[in-house]
Amino acid sequence: MRERALIAEDNDDMRDLLQEVLEEAGYETLVAANGRQALAHIEKESEVIDLVITDVRMPEMTGHELLAKARELRSETPVIVITAFGSVEQAVEMVKAGAYQYLTKPFENRDLLRLAEEALERGAAQREMARLRRERPATPPRIIGASRPMRELFDHIALAARSAGAVLVIGESGTGKELVARAVHEMSGRKGDFVPVNCAAIPAELIESELFGHTGMAFTGARQPRAGLIEAADGGTLFLDEVGELPLPVQPKLLRSLQEGAIRRVGANVEKSVDNPQYYALQHSRRAACS
Repeated sequence: MRERALIAEDNDDMRDLLQEVLEEAGYETLVAANGRQALAHIEKESEVIDLVITDVRMPEMTGHELLAKARELRSETPVIVITAFGSVEQAVEMVKAGAYQYLTKPFENRDLLRLAEEALERGAAQREMARLRRERPATPPRIIGASRPMRELFDHIALAARSAGAVLVIGESGTGKELVARAVHEMSGRKGDFVPVNCAAIPAELIESELFGHTGMAFTGARQPRAGLIEAADGGTLFLDEVGELPLPVQPKLLRSLQEGAIRRVGANVEKSVDNPQYYALQHSRRAACS
């Protein structure tokens, strides 16, 4: 299904140009000669509008007023502002008020199409976030908060809970990285256990055996085969706290486990498949911020 763009522009030549460029790129278009006409399209609930492109200065209703109405009625629909050089300040104000971005006349067609594509991607992400808000509980288990940063955190937790991929959790000591990982696990509906591992607390010489397990007689003292913590989390979630403290020789083996969904016990010749999204925690530091 082709995306549909609403063009609000009072200049006939510019409106025709915008329509031609977008339709040649595969978009469907709706056109309006002023803000009032554009608003009439926006107010129709049955009208599909994926993107709004509006001039700033228009008769009857300005682009700024149209933006406010669009944000009120279709908050997840991105708005791109087209402006002459002399009204850039107004365009910047519209971006602060919620427009995706502005484009200054004259512009290259490729710049318009690039902005349109980026705006549509953002709109799709916002619609997905809105759907997740409707489907998920008000707050994840074990975490309490109502501030805007906390609501954004809940959105990210809900989004991560729908994925089977690995997640990197970064934060200062004591900010609740394990709580976040546990909340993702509980909201994911996975039937297996949540298995936390403090990588910094396990001696370097034991970490490989602890994570991957070992066969009988794999090393001195290993009389019986033993499953590792990764196997214990099969069907659930493995939380590797302070993963940056893992010894370097173990890291490639862990990476293979993550990529292939399989482990090899110490002393074994064959691999075993496992299914457990792995969550990694790092303290918030220069090293973590660059990871």
